[in-house]
Amino acid sequence: VLERSRRGKRHLARTGAVSVLSRAPFGYRYVTREAGAGVARYDIDEERAEVVRGIFRWVGLERLTLAAVCRRLLAAGIPSPSGKAHWSRAMIHAMLLNPAYAGRAVYGRRRCAPWQAPLHPPRGHDGLPKRPYRQVPAPLEQRITVPVPAIVDEALFAGAAEQLEENRRRSRERLAGVRYLLRGLLVCRKCGYGF
Repeated sequence: VLERSRRGKRHLARTGAVSVLSRAPFGYRYVTREAGAGVARYDIDEERAEVVRGIFRWVGLERLTLAAVCRRLLAAGIPSPSGKAHWSRAMIHAMLLNPAYAGRAVYGRRRCAPWQAPLHPPRGHDGLPKRPYRQVPAPLEQRITVPVPAIVDEALFAGAAEQLEENRRRSRERLAGVRYLLRGLLVCRKCGYGF
C-alpha cells in the first residue's frame, strides 16, 4: 500500500499537482481542489510574501548574516511562521534554500535513511531515538520539480544562496580553532558520547 501510494504521489508530482507537497511554505496560501475549481494550487499571500522578499533582499543584496536578519525581524515586530516573536536562524536558512520561492517547488527533496549514532550525541541521551531513521537529501535525479508562482526572481535567489555559502565559509574559518587528531575515538560505553 505504501509503495502504491508513493508511486501515485510521484505521478501527480510529474503532472504538476501541488497537492502532493507537504504544505505551503511561508508566503504562500494552499488552495484546495474544492476552493480552486477542481485544481489545488499555491496562491501568494502578499503580506507574508513581502516579508520573504525582504529576507531575500537583506541576505542577497545587503549581504547580512542570518543572525542580523533575525535581529531585524525582531525589531520590526514580525512574528515567525509559528507565531513566535523570535525567528530562528535555521528557519531562515531553510527559507533561503527553498526553491519554491523562485517558482520551483520540489517533491522528494529528502528520503528516509537508517539512524546512525552521532560522534557527539547530546549529554544525557542514550540509546535509540523514538524514530530510528533520519531525513537525508535525495539524489537529484529522484527529485521532481512542480511549478508554483514565484515570490522572488532567480537572480535574487541565486545571490542569497551564494551569500549563505560565503557566510558558512567565514563562520567555519572563525570557529576552526584547535583540532585534535584523536578527537572522538574514545567513546562512553553507556551513552556513546565521544570524548
